[in-house]
Amino acid sequence: ALTAIADEFSATTWYADRDGDTFGDPASARIQIRKPTGPWITNGADCDDTDANAYLGATEICGDGVDQDCNGADTSCRER
Repeated sequence: ALTAIADEFSATTWYADRDGDTFGDPASARIQIRKPTGPWITNGADCDDTDANAYLGATEICGDGVDQDCNGADTSCRER
């Protein structure tokens, strides 16, 4: 009977979005049927959940020491 009840529900992976940029912290993953209370979303592509301008696909600002686009490094600026 318990298996039949579990089959009726589908669990979702939720990620905390503390900085409100609609990208969640992958280290905060929770798998639950219901959304946790608070700022939780299903997108876990944030590399810095304390900076709303840093997430997978964000525009990189060269040479500022911050990895905005989550590629693992800050892009250096090239002089023209």
